[in-house]
Amino acid sequence: MCKQIRENPQALDWVLVGQINATGRSSGEQGGCISFETYLFAVALVSAILSTVDSALLAASLLLSHNILIPMRPGMSEWNKVRLEQWGVAVMGILAYVLALYAEGVYRLVKDASAFGGAGIFVVFMVGMFAKFGSATSAVVSLAVGASVWLVARCGFDFEFSYLLGW
Repeated sequence: MCKQIRENPQALDWVLVGQINATGRSSGEQGGCISFETYLFAVALVSAILSTVDSALLAASLLLSHNILIPMRPGMSEWNKVRLEQWGVAVMGILAYVLALYAEGVYRLVKDASAFGGAGIFVVFMVGMFAKFGSATSAVVSLAVGASVWLVARCGFDFEFSYLLGW
């Protein structure tokens, strides 16, 4: 099983599905219910996935509302800020749902998310740490250019490598 996963990382998506067939029995069992360990593993796996998705959704929503929308409208009341953040969660949730519908798999989504988010952050970090020039505007431009270059390479030219060539 481990060799199959190393050769085809997308096979990891089906490990749990292969362990529990449609009758509710483990693939190694002839009768009875699934083992407690298999059930516990499934619950822990689903819990970890939902926690990660929840954190990513909230982070994206708060980045949008706190760093982009709220500074564009100074003087908003706290109630309006909370409403804006709630709408941000709803919009990001719908966007995530649409992305998931057209995705090639979980592995590809994670890979693309890492590449998209990390495309410009390295340059921003290095310039911020070691250069005496730069501003918030240059950081935003660097992030936008990095994300745009990745998007064009991935969608326009079907470039398969993420920002880490070994991935």
